[in-house]
Amino acid sequence: IMKIYSLDPLFSHEFWEMLWNTHPSSLLFGLVGFLFVLFILSHFIFFPIRRDIRLARKNYWVWVFLFTLAIAAAMQLWGVIYSHISSSHVGSTPSQPWTMLLFFLGAESDSSFLPEVGLSYILMTLIKIFVINGILVATLVGLFDRRISHYRAGEIRYSKLVFQRLKNRYAVVIGFNEVTATIIKDLLSSRENNLACILLQTNRNASEVRNILESQLSDSDLNKVIIYTAYRDSEKELHELHLPYAFNIYILGEQSILGNAEAYHDTINMKCLHLVAQILQDYKKSHPSRYRKKPCRVMFEYQTTQSVLQFSDVSDVVRETLRFIPFNRYECWARKVLVENSVDGITYVPLDGYDGLHYDSSEHVHLIIVGMSKMGVALGIQCLFQAHYPNYVRDPNLRTRITFIDTHADKEMLYFQGRYATLFELIRHRFLDANQSSEMDSKSDHGWIDPMQQPNCKWKHLSDDGKNFLDVEIEFVKGELESEGVRRYLVERSQDPISKLSIAICFPNANQAIATSLYMPTEVYENPNLQQVLVYQREAATIVENISEETKNCLRYDKLLPFGMVHGNYMDDRTRYWKGVLTNAVYNATQTKHPLPMDLNNNADEALKSIIAEWEALKECKKISNKLFADSIYQKLRCNMVLTKEQSADNQHDEAFIEDISRTLKEHKDVIAECEHNRWNIEQLLMGFSPIKAADDHQLRQLVREGANDAVKAKKAALKNTPAKVHPNICDFDHLDEIDPYAKTFDELLNNAIPDILLRVGKYQQFIHRKS
Repeated sequence: IMKIYSLDPLFSHEFWEMLWNTHPSSLLFGLVGFLFVLFILSHFIFFPIRRDIRLARKNYWVWVFLFTLAIAAAMQLWGVIYSHISSSHVGSTPSQPWTMLLFFLGAESDSSFLPEVGLSYILMTLIKIFVINGILVATLVGLFDRRISHYRAGEIRYSKLVFQRLKNRYAVVIGFNEVTATIIKDLLSSRENNLACILLQTNRNASEVRNILESQLSDSDLNKVIIYTAYRDSEKELHELHLPYAFNIYILGEQSILGNAEAYHDTINMKCLHLVAQILQDYKKSHPSRYRKKPCRVMFEYQTTQSVLQFSDVSDVVRETLRFIPFNRYECWARKVLVENSVDGITYVPLDGYDGLHYDSSEHVHLIIVGMSKMGVALGIQCLFQAHYPNYVRDPNLRTRITFIDTHADKEMLYFQGRYATLFELIRHRFLDANQSSEMDSKSDHGWIDPMQQPNCKWKHLSDDGKNFLDVEIEFVKGELESEGVRRYLVERSQDPISKLSIAICFPNANQAIATSLYMPTEVYENPNLQQVLVYQREAATIVENISEETKNCLRYDKLLPFGMVHGNYMDDRTRYWKGVLTNAVYNATQTKHPLPMDLNNNADEALKSIIAEWEALKECKKISNKLFADSIYQKLRCNMVLTKEQSADNQHDEAFIEDISRTLKEHKDVIAECEHNRWNIEQLLMGFSPIKAADDHQLRQLVREGANDAVKAKKAALKNTPAKVHPNICDFDHLDEIDPYAKTFDELLNNAIPDILLRVGKYQQFIHRKS
């Protein structure tokens, strides 16, 4: 039984000075041990994530050894202090400095023996504690082994307090598939994020997932990934993610490539989205003042699901709790290739070339897509969204042409037409069968169908002369690329002197895509107007890159470019988001009179708050429409002024160049406005809107002539809310004056705002670069 003494000497400077002068080594050793024990205990108690990562990836027995030794050292510190306090009270002689250490280690504490103890005896007693009296070590090792086993199996669950301390410094990724590693890498390397960790939930084997991640992530990045094994449609497991404290959320789903795909991938992702929204809604009700909408990106494997969102909207719960951002990896790649023209160091040629198609140009764009896979269809849709040029305004014969070549082109065409029924009621199109030699004259007008020229066409009133006003045409060619008919077609199209030709080989099988790209007719490669041959390489770009590098002096293969790799960059940075927000703000400016905020990083700016609120109130189809306008900005500039490659790819322009852009847009405002309307026509048709019927068009024109503006607005709103989703402005540009005299003003307004949008987005990017 130990006698309790007063601790007053501990607060005396003389006491500590005497202690240091008499036993410095003993005191220092004990102090180091004591601090190390505090470090270990605080680390293990208050930083459980870091603790488990160290246990799982380090030689933790070293830490066990040091911790046990540190306890002994801490006991030594206590022993030295206690000995001197007791001696100062009872007048006895202090014990030898190493008495308590040896006592703790199990040695004899006879004072006559202790002075003779040397280093050899201390080493022997250390061995004794770990070999004979190793209860502490055995307990710790057993405890850690169980912890490591649960951690590696994805069975560890951390408390809410852990993630409260990490609020807005961790991201949640739900589902593990072929793009997950890339998204994790992008999240951790983003200049705009400062993430401490990624919480990854998957129903796959955690060890298998970790092994896959090891091959794609650095050790430092992998150390920040915490794996939870669970199903993403389990509400209980979603609660364990502590979503209210996450910085952002990704719902990716599980494996989606052929052979291991989830047939219900998109359905479960949507269910997961609503469960996440409900969890956040419950939190919002109890913390209304502290809640902020969280960005939630949801991956859809099937383009039909993505298309549904273009003409429908999500539930109120989702809208109120999340900034819902749907994406499809095929459409992401199509944007990277046809809009951004660059990804992961690979540069793609714009469809209209680096010089663009100016008003006086006599050329037109032709995109040939071989293989109507998901990637092939995504490229075709992106081309429909973007390929609209001013020279069509001058010459209606210079339409952009999109050609799909597929073994089952007849069936794929029917599916495509059914999906975009309103588009095919207007667009010029044809079907060719390469097995029928009589049809395979690509230069003739054989097989072309122009719905506007059909006797029973119900849309002739949409243009004053009754002619087709869409500036794109589509053709479907049935046959294999190795067939004589298809090869003859490619040769004929490659010899078209006014065609800016791009070919995309979109077979899902990488070897088939490579073989096809290598063995096209020689005349195709020799065509000076051939800009590029895009080769879909889902797994990796290595083979195509090697071919291009080894044959860079050979004109036959120097234009081969890989695209569509699963490990590519899928995520847009905030640049596209801000362009969409600012576009919407410009569109609303005539009603709201809100000025555009100059600093997009100033969250206290009232104007910025206002335009963000307007954006979040939009339906999903409106958000997509604004972003599609933003995607067309550099194409408009390229077709009306001289841009370098760098200027086309970088939004950080100096003010002098911004002034040049403003001057160019004003000089060509009429042509650019008509070009924008042509683009918008196709966009609305692809989103499921229908043109106005003749009777309603006549009534609307009458109201316009009478100057009944309120009645015009009411009529248009009523038409848009019908099941057919009628938009009266889907018509020829000149016809707008008769049904909506203000429509052209909006086109001009948006185009003239491009310099202001680029200036603000450029300043935002500069701030992010400086911050990083």
